[in-house]
Amino acid sequence: MHDLPLTFRRVCLASTLAAGACAPSAPPPTSPLIVIAAPPPSASEPRIAPTPPAAEPPAPSPIPLGDGVRLLPFSPGHFAVDIRKTIHGPVAIEVTSEITHASFVLDLSPSGAAEACRGVSKHSHLDSMRAHKTFLLEEEQGYRGRWARQGAWIRVDFDLDSGVCPARRGHADLAPSPWHLRCLMVEPISRADFRTPALACQLVDSALTYDEQAPYFLPSILPDTWLFVAEGNGALAHWTEGLRDLDDPPVVDVAPSPDAVEDDTWAKP
Repeated sequence: MHDLPLTFRRVCLASTLAAGACAPSAPPPTSPLIVIAAPPPSASEPRIAPTPPAAEPPAPSPIPLGDGVRLLPFSPGHFAVDIRKTIHGPVAIEVTSEITHASFVLDLSPSGAAEACRGVSKHSHLDSMRAHKTFLLEEEQGYRGRWARQGAWIRVDFDLDSGVCPARRGHADLAPSPWHLRCLMVEPISRADFRTPALACQLVDSALTYDEQAPYFLPSILPDTWLFVAEGNGALAHWTEGLRDLDDPPVVDVAPSPDAVEDDTWAKP
């Protein structure tokens, strides 16, 4: 084929460009993006509730606490107990009875300061064929000191201080001594005789000249004898012993007190 004239080729090229035949081809059209939403759950479909976090297991106790009692975290505060003890029964040919009313109030501040006041009133009667005797003992003592954590224990060290509450001696020839306590915060679990969380304390490293601690430390609730003081109004403890059969254990009940236990509760009816 013969070559076309140069003039004709220029016209053709110009016509082609004008028509867009020589322009770069456009990209093919794309399909639109289709989003399909999940249908809402049907009312008949069960919803799966989130699993709640597992509860923290109770902290291990440094000593055996017996059945139905566990350890609680401790926070400083105001603690108290009102104790009412009754003993009655025959001893040989005599009949002895004792009614004791005691209270213990303990304040442990966040700063580590500690104060306490204890008081007791004990009425004893001895009846026999030859005599009828009555004894009355009243005693009150205040304490001031410090408390600190020692592992799971709460250590409380007291010196005598009559500025906390008035000192009243129950024995002319015997003087009270400083007290040192180690305590655990405990909670009953399905116990009929123990129905309030309490700070349970033992007396340690204390050189006492007489049994001044006896009216405050309860048997039967935990192994050995313990002082139980509770927050709020405090605890109310009833303690009963019979002398007819010495093999019978004492009956002790510790519950929340309906009334506020105060420094002088021991002196009230």
